[in-house]
Amino acid sequence: MQLSLMMETQAHNGLVADLAFALDTNKNHIISCGEDGIIKVWDYTTGAQVQRYMGHSGPVYTICLQNQRGDNFMYSSGADGTIKAWLYDHPGLHATSENSGVSFTCLKMSAQSNRLFSSGKREDGTGQLVEWDASKGVAMRHFKGISSNKVKELRLELIRDTHIVMGDKHCIKYWDIEQGNLALTVDGEGSLPEFPILSINKSCTILAAIGLNKTVRIFLYSSIVALFQHQQVVQQVNGIGKAVGVGGTGAVMKQAAAQAALQAAAQSAPWSRLKADAAAAAGMSQMRVPLGATSGLQHAVP
Repeated sequence: MQLSLMMETQAHNGLVADLAFALDTNKNHIISCGEDGIIKVWDYTTGAQVQRYMGHSGPVYTICLQNQRGDNFMYSSGADGTIKAWLYDHPGLHATSENSGVSFTCLKMSAQSNRLFSSGKREDGTGQLVEWDASKGVAMRHFKGISSNKVKELRLELIRDTHIVMGDKHCIKYWDIEQGNLALTVDGEGSLPEFPILSINKSCTILAAIGLNKTVRIFLYSSIVALFQHQQVVQQVNGIGKAVGVGGTGAVMKQAAAQAALQAAAQSAPWSRLKADAAAAAGMSQMRVPLGATSGLQHAVP
């Protein structure tokens, strides 16, 4: 089976970094950005350039769109360390955020709560994950838990407006958006590059990751809810342990409470191969599990 080519055009001087379809389905528009620092809108049926947005002082790596009270907005960012908010139908009208000193590689807008998140790297090469006030262009908070190593590219994904997922240090990491903490770390067990690029489907049941040796790895992620439930149980158990004490009889009661809580949770969640971690019962603030524990099946696609 072959794909039917509708249109092909020379889009940018340099690499094309990102693509997005316009929110207005009555318009046959696709948007591109690239190393030349320009954002362009194309009619994907004819190949004609409809409009362009100019204002960044360096390559533009990422774009995302949002509808707010009937108006379509576009957010863009890249190497110049700023985020720009554009009124989609009026390319000359835009606002610019404070300069963060970060080269942004990914922007995501939550589907329901209109919250803007970015990932990128600082001038010293370390990674950064930030939530922004989209109306003011001001950073609201910085998420902790990213490795201190120099990064190549960090690309975040959102899960149902409740969690951020991102590849970091050969792992898949999940942040709780409301709490702001690193909630879960899934170890790639040698199957993922240092900073894997991820994608998750809308129903949050399948996760794709760029793996090692030129592979794309597809994981059945039906156990993700169970993993977070496990983390909640661990936190509850820690609270029980603190209440009864950590030494002598208290430690025994804590371990017994942990076993009882985990058994109760296992009856209501698809646990797959997940095993209770002794460290979890000892009071870890976050959980780290092997990638194989997230599903009984995984496939590598060459």
